[in-house]
Amino acid sequence: LVDEGITYTNNQKGSSNVQQTGNRLGGSRWGVRGIEELGDGLKAIFTLENGFRPNDGTLGQGSREFGRQAFFGIAKTGIGRLTLGRQYEPIGDLVARFAGPGLWGPATHIGDNDNLNQTFRINNAAKFRSDAIGGFTVDALYGFSNQANSGNGQGFGNNRAWGTAANYVNGPFSIGGGYVVLDRPDAKSNTSGAVGGTIDSDDYGGGLFYGLDGGVERQQIAAAGGNYVFGPTTVGFAFSQTRLDYNDGSSRKFNNYDANLQYLLKPAVTLIGVYTFTDGRADG
Repeated sequence: LVDEGITYTNNQKGSSNVQQTGNRLGGSRWGVRGIEELGDGLKAIFTLENGFRPNDGTLGQGSREFGRQAFFGIAKTGIGRLTLGRQYEPIGDLVARFAGPGLWGPATHIGDNDNLNQTFRINNAAKFRSDAIGGFTVDALYGFSNQANSGNGQGFGNNRAWGTAANYVNGPFSIGGGYVVLDRPDAKSNTSGAVGGTIDSDDYGGGLFYGLDGGVERQQIAAAGGNYVFGPTTVGFAFSQTRLDYNDGSSRKFNNYDANLQYLLKPAVTLIGVYTFTDGRADG
């Protein structure tokens, strides 16, 4: 998939701007996906997916060769799949689809503080994704820090992640919610942990956008949303809350409100409208 276009912005630092841009409707990518039938409904699966910037041909996701996804796993028909590697977190899997950032890049909530536009993926991740049962799908993930405990007992939790999400689909109606926690997500002392881990990495935009130079003790994201399809129209609503706790005792909280509309004008043409509002608060 190659996404290229022209973007007009009416107010960028006080002036209008016309730019040639990429990756606005979807991230440009190529990759390899494999399935090996093992019998009795059991399969071995893998995905290697590269993201790139079509404007200049450079690699995305912190210049990783397979920065979008890189995992291997086992799937069982009627149960689900267990995968290991670099993967999306549960909110990105099951909740982002209800919000503007999951539909259209420019609708991203400020700084992608809730990761609904999937600014970062989780490294060292073990994830279980269930098959749909009675309309319900469940997703759970743990991203290892890959670090032993240090003298202060914080090593094992130094740059780790965990979370869960679920959604329910019944005909034209869908709803979902999830919760994700990142412990010391920008810890420079562990750059091989669950997320980026360096101040100059573009892999963890949600924290770095706010100048968090290794000072985030914990980032918590809760999100919920739903949509309804009638004819060619899909109406969606979503809410997310992101809390950033710093190691100096201060915190920041963002409430993101989102309403969106999709209209299928014809099979190859979709009109999208999104309204987002973010209420940000700082403590200390």
